[in-house]
Amino acid sequence: MPGHSAVSIKQSFPNVESFISNLKETRSQVVDAYGSPKKLGVVLSRLPRDWEIQTPDDHYQIDTEPLRDALASAINNQQSRTASQTEALNWIDDLTTQVENYSTTARIDRTKANATLQKILSAREFGGTNTESYIDRIRQRINQWFQHLIEDLFERMGRHPMGAKLLLWAILALSLAWIATSLVRVWQRRLKIQQAWVPGAMVPRLSAQEWVRRGREASDRGDFREAIHCVYWAGIVHLQNTGILAEDLTRTPREYLRDLTTTQAREKQLPLRELTKQLERIWYGLFPADSDDFQGCMRNLRDLGYPLP
Repeated sequence: MPGHSAVSIKQSFPNVESFISNLKETRSQVVDAYGSPKKLGVVLSRLPRDWEIQTPDDHYQIDTEPLRDALASAINNQQSRTASQTEALNWIDDLTTQVENYSTTARIDRTKANATLQKILSAREFGGTNTESYIDRIRQRINQWFQHLIEDLFERMGRHPMGAKLLLWAILALSLAWIATSLVRVWQRRLKIQQAWVPGAMVPRLSAQEWVRRGREASDRGDFREAIHCVYWAGIVHLQNTGILAEDLTRTPREYLRDLTTTQAREKQLPLRELTKQLERIWYGLFPADSDDFQGCMRNLRDLGYPLP
């Protein structure tokens, strides 16, 4: 538009009602400026490039170019000034009517939807759905109490800057202490795991029967960690005796699993995998074990083909 530009790229409205009010005000300004290029120029300079309206359903954007073009034509062309002003007013009136119709329709639809929703929720099968439960009220009170506690804490910190600094340093110190404690615990856990590792060369060369006997003795005295360790080695020795695994006690549990490659060996993979999992979790991972864990390992040993009574 020659000589005129929009005052801003866009103008936003939080709802339909405020936008309708703006349209009516703009129309009133155009009427007041009727026949005056100077006043029309002021109206044109106040128009944004776009109007943006937020509704409950969506976000809309309206280009004001038709209105700006009509006003520019009324300003620059004296012969068509009246027709251009009328065109501008008609455009505003049409847009206002459309927006008002939308607002009325949307309000009716929402009213119907709310009525339908309440009718559905009042049915017997939805009894209590639209009411707040006792647990919800307790949870809400706890959240409100915690929120008030945080707000009160920050308010006190704002009144006492020195106290706020001391509190922040205390929080930082506690955080560092917690991190250090966690690292020490991880290190201690790894140290225990390393101490629990028994190199293959140090594993006693016992028969499968002897491993089972030792496992049962450990179970009888409540040492289920040692009992599961013995049952695992009973399974390994049994597979070595049957020729499924090579007689090599230096291999790791995962390497024994990977050695089960033949057709006959694949049938043993699942029970050996379960035994290996329990060994890693309880013997190396230091997780607590009980009688059920031991009995499960004994069943896995039987599935490997070891003859248990």
